[in-house]
Amino acid sequence: MIARRALLAAAGLAAAAPAAAAPRRVVAVGGALTEAVYALGAGESLVAVDTTSLYPRAAAALPQIGYLRALPPEGILSLAPDLLLLSGDAGPPQVVDVLRAGGLTLAVIPDGAGIAAVGQKIAAVGAALGRAPRAADLARSVAADWAALDAAAAAVATPLPVLFIIGLGRGVPLVAGRGTHADALVAAAGGRNVTQAFQGF
Repeated sequence: MIARRALLAAAGLAAAAPAAAAPRRVVAVGGALTEAVYALGAGESLVAVDTTSLYPRAAAALPQIGYLRALPPEGILSLAPDLLLLSGDAGPPQVVDVLRAGGLTLAVIPDGAGIAAVGQKIAAVGAALGRAPRAADLARSVAADWAALDAAAAAVATPLPVLFIIGLGRGVPLVAGRGTHADALVAAAGGRNVTQAFQGF
């Protein structure tokens, strides 16, 4: 309930924010941010995305600037974007500093797991794109969908124990702990993440 109230509050703030001039050349770094851009009807403004931006399918046809934690400043600057949507976990930090020094307009949007974080991201992306009213509508729609998931999950008498593992090519597999997107996903689906001894991966 608290998380849902936070989401609705974020939607209200977005609706109250003054309209901004819509950017015409946007680079989105972070899959959730890219998805939000499309959901807000601003996909045509995207000129590039990072390699985590896999949805919707149209994003795959855009030029890619690389992985969000290993950003190439020269490649981004060469695109001359008038807005860089940047996930809070993107980096490295010194590259972000270079991008700021290069005169780019950055909207750094904190990453986070759970429905409250989703609402905050939608509101922030909407404000950056000058589409705050549409972002408020989208946040309310997402909140309603999440409420339906909550109701279904509450009906599960015994949550299924789940172990979430990510395999990164030939690297060491990673296990999702507390506070991760995977942890929130498992809970929303009515499961129970068995890895609660640590936070993150």
